[in-house]
Amino acid sequence: MKKKGIDRIKQITDKGINLTKKVTADNANTNSVPIDTYLNRCVSYIEEVKREPVPVEHSVDKHTAVKLLYNIYRHLQQFKGIERQEYNEKRTIGLEEMSGEDEERTLESAVAYSGGGQGFAHVNWNA
Repeated sequence: MKKKGIDRIKQITDKGINLTKKVTADNANTNSVPIDTYLNRCVSYIEEVKREPVPVEHSVDKHTAVKLLYNIYRHLQQFKGIERQEYNEKRTIGLEEMSGEDEERTLESAVAYSGGGQGFAHVNWNA
């Protein structure tokens, strides 16, 4: 069962605290850290806490959790060490590697995706 409200916020905050531990462990094990990955995770935790609805009596706790996650983010930004980039090599493919079937799927007519106009939104000037 998925947690909700303040329990979910506590769970997310614990994940944020664990990020600093992961950075330390990663640095000790590999002598380098994918700091951008950890920063992005921290930002996603902040956004997730902000989206989580809580009762009024827990709004101060929610604000405190957001502040804590921002402090963790600032701490991660000040990381001094060797940074490594982790890219997924399978995320993109070269055009030479595409088959004819792939090209047919990706190169459909733009008309199929457009609303038929010039890309401008409709404005009602008489309103």
